[in-house]
Amino acid sequence: MPGWRKPTGGIPRERRRLCKGRRAAIAERGPVCNHAGRWHRMLNYDLVTSKACYRLPRRDDMPILMQLAGRAGSERGAQSGTLLDAKDRMMRTVQELSRHPDRGSIFLIERGQDLVGYCVLVNVWSSERGGTVIRIDQLFLERDHRGEGLAEDFLELLVKVAPSGTCAIELDAAGDKDAVKICQRAGLEGRNSRIMSRTVGQDPPGPA
Repeated sequence: MPGWRKPTGGIPRERRRLCKGRRAAIAERGPVCNHAGRWHRMLNYDLVTSKACYRLPRRDDMPILMQLAGRAGSERGAQSGTLLDAKDRMMRTVQELSRHPDRGSIFLIERGQDLVGYCVLVNVWSSERGGTVIRIDQLFLERDHRGEGLAEDFLELLVKVAPSGTCAIELDAAGDKDAVKICQRAGLEGRNSRIMSRTVGQDPPGPA
């Protein structure tokens, strides 16, 4: 299914110019944020790479976010044989993170003028690791935009921009072979092909 296109003409002209200018600087400066490079303890700013814009949702993004969550829920429901009220769960997540932004973030994945996916991040304290783990609670891409390296790009970006106090990035691949391969390409490892993680500040493992 093709990515959703805003009926009002796409991204506002100012945002298109901003994204274009940021992408032009990526080769020299790496990923950027909208806080002049000042990293905070929460991921509460937009991120841009040469592949996509990863941005916080605005109020007018809620309809498409709910649509994407519904499609993600339909896929999970078909795989598990259960009907998930994904839109309701997403709305509760939006409300919870709005009230408690220190608990996590939601990012929309924007490519060109299309919103093609989203990611929900949850901050979890780990006594074993002695720091905060950013857990990727959900990562969804429209089918037409899978295989373009967006998931790997976002995972690698998270490692680079993880706030102070973050010790690891973690994703539950649930034994999904494609998800495991994506994690491995982004430098995440797991012993049981389920919980994949990468220590922040650690270079990805080289080839065996």
